[in-house]
Amino acid sequence: MKVFTGTFIFLLFALVLNHRSFSQNELITAGSLFKEYSYLNKLTPMKGDFAYYDSFQAVLYVDDVKDAENAEVAINYWGGHIGTSEQMFSINGSEKFEFPQPKTKGNPVCYFRFVHGNPAVKIPASILKKGKNIFTFYCGKQVCYGFNWPHYWLNSFTVRVFYNQRSKKFVKGQIRKTRGDAEAHNLVSFQTTVDDSAFVESVEYIGYYEDFDLDGDGERSGWKFRIEDGEWKGIIGKRKQSPYQQSWDNFWVPEQNGPIRVIAKINAKNGFSYLTEPVTFDRLKQHNFSVKMFETNDLGENFASRVSRRKECTININEDISNAVSAYLVFSSWSGAPDDGLFHSVGINGRMLAESPGKVHDWAYCMIPVPLEYLRKGDNTFYIYSETQEHMFEINYPGPAILVRLRNEDDSSKTASGNPGFKVELDISRQYAVIENSVFKMKYAHKVFKDSAVNNVITELYINGSTENQAAEGQLDGVWMGFGKGRGPLTSGSHIKFDGNDRKILHLEWGDGQVIQEITAFPDKPYIKIDYIKYGINVVDIGYPGGDSGVYKFYNGEKWQQLRSSINAPAFVNHPNEHHRLTKVLYPNYPFPLIDTPDWDSLAPSPLIYKGNLIMGLYNQKNGRGYGRVMPADAINYLKLLWRRGFEGFPFWRKVGVTHTTKPVRPAYTGYFFVITRGAEEVEALGKSIIDESSGTN
Repeated sequence: MKVFTGTFIFLLFALVLNHRSFSQNELITAGSLFKEYSYLNKLTPMKGDFAYYDSFQAVLYVDDVKDAENAEVAINYWGGHIGTSEQMFSINGSEKFEFPQPKTKGNPVCYFRFVHGNPAVKIPASILKKGKNIFTFYCGKQVCYGFNWPHYWLNSFTVRVFYNQRSKKFVKGQIRKTRGDAEAHNLVSFQTTVDDSAFVESVEYIGYYEDFDLDGDGERSGWKFRIEDGEWKGIIGKRKQSPYQQSWDNFWVPEQNGPIRVIAKINAKNGFSYLTEPVTFDRLKQHNFSVKMFETNDLGENFASRVSRRKECTININEDISNAVSAYLVFSSWSGAPDDGLFHSVGINGRMLAESPGKVHDWAYCMIPVPLEYLRKGDNTFYIYSETQEHMFEINYPGPAILVRLRNEDDSSKTASGNPGFKVELDISRQYAVIENSVFKMKYAHKVFKDSAVNNVITELYINGSTENQAAEGQLDGVWMGFGKGRGPLTSGSHIKFDGNDRKILHLEWGDGQVIQEITAFPDKPYIKIDYIKYGINVVDIGYPGGDSGVYKFYNGEKWQQLRSSINAPAFVNHPNEHHRLTKVLYPNYPFPLIDTPDWDSLAPSPLIYKGNLIMGLYNQKNGRGYGRVMPADAINYLKLLWRRGFEGFPFWRKVGVTHTTKPVRPAYTGYFFVITRGAEEVEALGKSIIDESSGTN
């Protein structure tokens, strides 16, 4: 249950300090019954530039304290300007409680940090009242690296009240594995039986296992979730229909021995949540590979960059990685994108990996592909660099880590050879790559266009059960370097990166590495995932959906039409560049800028965005077949529709901070290409499902 108020009162008084310890999820145990009350307005002690309030208040309403046995407060906050001290709170005039802080070598406020409501702070339930509760938050001076501006952001906070079960109406249940294996592997799945499915709002699955130490407590192991705006994020998944079956995508979770535990959180329609007994696994091991994590041990205090200051730390890879098949750099950042258009970058061993990895004035978990040739056994130097004059580019504690996927030679026989319908082929000498599963078959190959331009694109796409080539007389996933200039031939760097039962990965390089993509296919999914590591100026999909021109479908397209029709500003309606004009027509043939073009900075956020992504599709009205895309909205900031046959997206086109002619390296991004057979309804449903599954919030 989420109950919150906008009341926000500044005070200037102090209470007696009493330090209190906390530990991760001290009260999150099997059999727990609780209800959550969330305050969702952002709070800050900021009074102005170089001025702050030493305390401020918020009011939260709690509707039930009867039979409350324990309570805790989950605080989602940015640690703020370096050195800001005395980050504490009190409730209804109680003693002060300290905010959770990471376990650092020195004073944690001398490190950059973002805390996600996990761990929470245990409080006596007796200090809560039914109805109005006054929370007072405190802010002290900067005690290190100070510049006379103490400051932090409290994004939201959630009070979790635990109750005796005797007088409460809630739903009990039991989680079980769909298979009884003692060893977990990728896409292992669970179901939950409940005693009253009609009263269930949802079932969420939370895991206890080793992964990136996001909370900075020095332990990889822990219950993996975040509390953001009162919702549980970063979990294994969420289901709303019985039997609440959920698979765990642990493809990039490090190999580990147990105990690994998974619980079901059964959420009733009256706001009460019940935690089941866990299912357990002895270990996590994939069929023919292992994932290893290598972390930094020397992240320094005040690890941030601005005004051309470079920061470095080392990550030691203490194993042979000669049989590695892929790698990622992972870290938590704050304000990873600049707010003045100047240069942010991150790299390894002197090689730049990405520009602007993150968000402006916000937290981001970054997972950046790393070419294997950039890495070495032993010390690897991670660096950040920024030319910004504004807010610095910060790396949150505990700093960066490198994930490396290694092939296990002794498991090479356990590939997907037992599923002949799921396969990938690559022939560099003949310039083609093929992906085939139970839903579709597609082929990348050379194509000569009418203007004699040559490019390597998807030239064939067949949906199983049909005979029409969706890519006929066109191109799908066409990447161009300029007018009439294709991305070049497939080169020797291309290879089948992973050939497993659950997925296959093609690493494709064109034109001596000027374009690099990694394409992941699944045995029964109607889509591929495409990691665009290096790319050109656009991505073009144009073909014949269902064998003919099609009908466009966008998520929230009708709301976008209403927004466009309501804009009368001459600068937008009569723009001298026809590509930038706002018209009342929702889907003109060509061209059509949808979001975030340079001239639209004053417009409100686009309703077309679903959880940070665009969902778009084309389908044939006669047979429902066609294709579509899920693309990150912060990457594809300029989009055209092509004659009812396709789309053309421009990644980071004229994006603030990206100058194509002088800084050609742009951030990697991930998109999805899908096929459909049931028309408009499937475009939106499938697109949302892809996004939800990829974020673990389905």
